Amino acid sequence: MTAILPTLFQPLHSEQKKIIINQMTGMVEKTVLEMYRLEKKELTLSEAGVICADIMKQLGGTFTAETQEGSCRIIGSDCPCGKEDARRNPILCTLTRKIFSSVLRSLPGKWKIETVSTIGNRDECCDFRIKKL
Repeated sequence: MTAILPTLFQPLHSEQKKIIINQMTGMVEKTVLEMYRLEKKELTLSEAGVICADIMKQLGGTFTAETQEGSCRIIGSDCPCGKEDARRNPILCTLTRKIFSSVLRSLPGKWKIETVSTIGNRDECCDFRIKKL
């Protein structure tokens, strides 16, 4: 997957970047399913948040998860791609959201991810909220 990242930092059309992001998401999803054995278990919201934060840490970011009253907040203070690269390519935030979505499939019920802020959009931190539909 890391071999594909430099391609995203080159001048490409938005559609080309979306294709690459979808390919990367598929690779990450497969790896996440295998690493955490998600296809064989049902997670709690707290466990899902911790796994999401852990994945971003493994990719080189600084992320934490806070769960309270039926929702989970995943906060990132450092982007795995670096602040400047994230700001030049905010589409990378889509990859993060899709990674989190793949983890949420192991939660019972239907959930949504709200993107409150991202470093890629020049915010101070990444802030994703997981809420039940």
